[in-house]
Amino acid sequence: MGSSLVSAGLVGGSQLTLYLAPGDYHRIHAPVDGGAALSVHIPGTLWPVNDAAASSIRDLFIRNERVVTGLETPDGIVVLVKVGAFNVGSIRVEYDPEVGRGRRQRYRAYPMPRIFLKGAELARFEMGSSVVLLLPRGYALAPGLKVGNRVRVGVRVGERVREQPASRAAQRQLG
Repeated sequence: MGSSLVSAGLVGGSQLTLYLAPGDYHRIHAPVDGGAALSVHIPGTLWPVNDAAASSIRDLFIRNERVVTGLETPDGIVVLVKVGAFNVGSIRVEYDPEVGRGRRQRYRAYPMPRIFLKGAELARFEMGSSVVLLLPRGYALAPGLKVGNRVRVGVRVGERVREQPASRAAQRQLG
């Protein structure tokens, strides 16, 4: 599954950045049922990812080490980007013990993806860091989710939304 196909499916979707402080729970759970179809390990720096660093270090989230997981669902690919931070160069995923190891970029596609049910542990940090969640179009962030909210295991962060059917006039124009 190529990156252009994945990114095309995310246009018009939603995104959420979750900051994990050193005292937080450092495990990442599947936000939806899906198969771990791809991963990319992107080595990089290990700057802090707290608010002060995020606002002062240009391109912080693309300079720091990352592990990207693509969860294949019937509705498209849900992407979780685990971003390493200062003293946190250790990102582990449950579907492949080799991902996150080594100092070179590595892309892996899994023809027989390991299936994760919503809520199952997908990955973990050896300390705090951040997770960027990218939802494909057709998903929205959960109502009531606000900047600064603490997100705990089991808290809904997104939801599938029904697409509104085109009006009869629009259907006539299209067809």
